[in-house]
Amino acid sequence: MKIGVFDSGLGGVSVLASLLQRFPQAHFLYYGDTANAPYGDKAPERVQAWSLAAYHHFLDRGAAAMVIACNSATSAAVEAVRAVAHIPVLGIEPALKTAVEQSRDEPIAVLATAMTIRGEKLRQLIRRFPERAAHIHPIACPGLADLIEAADYAGAQAYLADTVKPRLPAEGTPLFVLGCTHYSLIQPQIRQVFGAEARIFDGNAGLARHLRNRLPILDDAPATTPPRVEFFFTHDDERKARTARQLLQHASPPPGA
Repeated sequence: MKIGVFDSGLGGVSVLASLLQRFPQAHFLYYGDTANAPYGDKAPERVQAWSLAAYHHFLDRGAAAMVIACNSATSAAVEAVRAVAHIPVLGIEPALKTAVEQSRDEPIAVLATAMTIRGEKLRQLIRRFPERAAHIHPIACPGLADLIEAADYAGAQAYLADTVKPRLPAEGTPLFVLGCTHYSLIQPQIRQVFGAEARIFDGNAGLARHLRNRLPILDDAPATTPPRVEFFFTHDDERKARTARQLLQHASPPPGA
């Protein structure tokens, strides 16, 4: 069974790692729109058009489902894609519910692109927790995905220290909800800045569970060795594919995790 995984660039590799852990027997088609990345500062109409192009790419290759592994594209385009789709289309959602359930009085930092922070989907999600609203801090991080895409982890750590940390309450270690799949690739840098005890939540595991409910994939089906993953990027394809494979190896949890 072929499953399409779509992101503006390399961030969706963190989602792909979670999907491979749960469905090692599936055949994954990864589409990164590096010609137009990042999406977080683009007009929603353009993101919709690029997302529809990715959908048709997957449909032409026989995909049974499309996973939008990009929070900005989910916010701007998931409904537009679903309106024309003939296969299930799943989007990524920040794991705010899990963070709220596990929090006490700590601040909750929702780190995301400007598009996701402005989007109605995140506003609706936050409105589900009125009793915790004063503790939830949505923080737009323009430029952070660019640093991660360029593998500038030192720059990403400096960004967290210089741009994100001053915008959070001084008291208490925040819980971090990652509203951009790129940010899952810098969890070590988040802990370097905010402490090893910082708790971090992304939507990857929840999306994998949702996919299991939508497709007839058997958890006990034999796994392929190595996993079947095809990468396609709209710009700098060969180099980005090499980087994606390296990131996938780094991001993949050990068996049984």
